[in-house]
Amino acid sequence: MNSNGAFPSRSAALVPLAAVASGLAFSLALQLVVREPVFYSGDGGVKFLLTRQIASGRGSPDLALPAEPWVRELWDRGYYPLRPPFVYASGGRHVAGQPIAFPAASAPFWRLLGYRGLYVLPWLSLVAIAIRMHRLSRRFGLGASAESLAQSGWLLASFLPLYGATFWEHLPATALAFLGLATLVEAMRYPVGAPRAVVSGIGLGLGAWLRPEILVLAAAALVVSAPILARGRRLRTWLEVAAGVGLALAPFVAANLALYG
Repeated sequence: MNSNGAFPSRSAALVPLAAVASGLAFSLALQLVVREPVFYSGDGGVKFLLTRQIASGRGSPDLALPAEPWVRELWDRGYYPLRPPFVYASGGRHVAGQPIAFPAASAPFWRLLGYRGLYVLPWLSLVAIAIRMHRLSRRFGLGASAESLAQSGWLLASFLPLYGATFWEHLPATALAFLGLATLVEAMRYPVGAPRAVVSGIGLGLGAWLRPEILVLAAAALVVSAPILARGRRLRTWLEVAAGVGLALAPFVAANLALYG
């Protein structure tokens, strides 16, 4: 590096891309060791059952496992094979504790690619975060060295590449949330168009469909950013992002009431 902390080469711009390529390749390599159809945790199996069920045309959060009548009698006596917190008995149904949004989004990939299709959405989320971070770095004028460290840090030294190779919803939720957070950060210095601000807010709100704790993140981000954007005379962008969050959360509440009561 030179005294300014940048790589002294014309190929410096390729260094962040090399870091991104390494992280994405690492996540793909992890997928090669995934055994079919083995899941790490109980909720992973439930998500798979929901995905397969939705792909077959039954979009309901209660599991409809095939079984002989005598087996169902045993289930009714309390011997159902899946227990809380993975599945809950409610009104004669066996309702999955896992939110239905991620299995529903994964169902088309399951139909197209089979078992390996379950890992497409998490891996694509890695790509989306890397691209958004690259654009944000360029927007703020970060040098190649700074962006390389940032990209290498989250792609090679965090749990996210592992989630990119597993059937978990954490990474897609992170990608959606990052879309909104990055826009709020960008708006602190630069103007952001209304359509992009609203779409970013919708992304932040959609993250709660996958991981409900994103609701807390969205609320904290909006509370913290409001006075900063107000001082910079960009409160309109804040209102547009907040409106996008509201547009995503209204059907979230309605869907939960309809599916779970």
